[in-house]
Amino acid sequence: MLYRDIEAAERYFTQSIYGETEGKSYYQLAKIYMMKNDKNKSAMFINKAIEFEAKYYDMAIKEPIFFAIKQMIQEPNNKESGDIIESEKEKSISEYLDNTYDLTKILNKKENEKN
Repeated sequence: MLYRDIEAAERYFTQSIYGETEGKSYYQLAKIYMMKNDKNKSAMFINKAIEFEAKYYDMAIKEPIFFAIKQMIQEPNNKESGDIIESEKEKSISEYLDNTYDLTKILNKKENEKN
């Protein structure tokens, strides 16, 4: 995702959902589908992440990239999601991805207006 190769990122995160990082992979796939403007698929993946670990609910609700699907995000049955601790590197990556999403959204809007 850092290199803006969304297709490759999608493949890698899809492959990684069967390991230790399953919840995080679902969460990142949800971001990818928001970048692709596939809100239904994004909601499906964010809800899978939340089923895996309730902490992703708190993260998703605060994440600007998911504002458009906020009403589709399901609250976990177990609300004890624990503290979310992100390293500085994870925070900077998240910020970069949010900025990439914003840029993609602007460029898509300009392309649609052009057409």
